[in-house]
Amino acid sequence: MTENLDLANEINTFRDETRLLSISARFALAMCFLNELGHRFQISGEALDDFRTHLWASPVLPSNSNDFDLWYNALPPLALGQLTTGDLLGVTSSTTISATDISRFVQAVNLSSDLLQMSFFMAADNEGTYEVLRRISDICRPERYPSVTPFKFSTFDKGNGWGAIMSRYDHRFWKRYSETWFKSL
Repeated sequence: MTENLDLANEINTFRDETRLLSISARFALAMCFLNELGHRFQISGEALDDFRTHLWASPVLPSNSNDFDLWYNALPPLALGQLTTGDLLGVTSSTTISATDISRFVQAVNLSSDLLQMSFFMAADNEGTYEVLRRISDICRPERYPSVTPFKFSTFDKGNGWGAIMSRYDHRFWKRYSETWFKSL
């Protein structure tokens, strides 16, 4: 019972702390969940690697619209919501995964992409991106939640919702953190 209460408190604290974060920080946390779920299900593949690499380029895109257009026009299939439970081309697992767990993974991939794309062509969507991050965490159901501390400097009130301009160092740190935080569980 105490364990369930501790997890409930951790979830509530996580949600409170992510309320003020930028879209970029919420995306990084979404990738934390997606990477942890992929690790837990032993899911890998070239299509998934391309998806991660491409989406991680977005938080450090220059404000030049040509750079954004090039990036957006080169979105890999997984970023276009083309991953379905029936078509996992380029994505494999070294274990047997239930249909329910495959569906969870597909939802997490699609929502991670949606979190970024829902604010590209309209005003930054504070509530929408917050809700998508909450849904991703609910779908992934990790045993523990990632720390929000590395992302707290990037708040929604800066950079039109995307946070202050991020240094390459912070970008590399966020990416590396998203790939490793769960390995210490």
